Amino acid sequence: MTDFRLDRLRQWLDRGERLATSESAEVLPYFRGWVGNVEDTLALFPGWRPWARWWRCAPAHVRTIRHLEDGDREGMRQVIRDDLATLGHVYDLLADGAGPPAAEDLAMPACSVFLSYTWGDQELADDVAHKLNWFLFAVWRDSETLRIGDSLTRAIDAGMRGSRHGVLSLTPRFAGRPWPELELAALRALAGAGKGRRIFPVVYGVERPEKILGDTPWIELRAERRRLSSVDIERVVRRISLDLAPD
Repeated sequence: MTDFRLDRLRQWLDRGERLATSESAEVLPYFRGWVGNVEDTLALFPGWRPWARWWRCAPAHVRTIRHLEDGDREGMRQVIRDDLATLGHVYDLLADGAGPPAAEDLAMPACSVFLSYTWGDQELADDVAHKLNWFLFAVWRDSETLRIGDSLTRAIDAGMRGSRHGVLSLTPRFAGRPWPELELAALRALAGAGKGRRIFPVVYGVERPEKILGDTPWIELRAERRRLSSVDIERVVRRISLDLAPD
């Protein structure tokens, strides 16, 4: 009996071959969907979900998404060709029932992000997480990761340790509350431990944020509207993507 998971993966590899050879600009928007579908298919195999997440978060994928609107077909094709070379080996491993290949920092992918926010800023956090996901970052946030019975403290600590970087939504609701400030202190400690970890505070509507952030650089949203637009959020996420996956 054939394995439907292998059949599905073969279908996505064939789709990748077509994307890698197409001259049409219309294929560019399909790149992100292709990466996501390959990740979802790999995650169907027991023990492969962490590797699939690590693969999806490759800086080359983030850079490609960032330049899709520039029409960089050759850049996209080269990334897909590199992916297909890796995924061909992966297909053989899966067909043999083997485990995933070794990968450096598998538990902490290069473009994985812990999103710190206070519950009153859920809407802002939703917008930031959505844009980060669009750029193929892996985002840890409590509202999507915690399950009934989980220890909040242990889960958040594991989320921070399993993420390479931290994005902190600093708003008036955040300032002065003990729990978010504890998360900031923990993120600072992890960033100080090395491995290229970074903190990206996103400041909105807070006067003198340096009182909280000290000498940590921040990105400030200066929107005059009461509600931030998707353009505001995308500007911030592009800034983060440039720092984490430079050209």
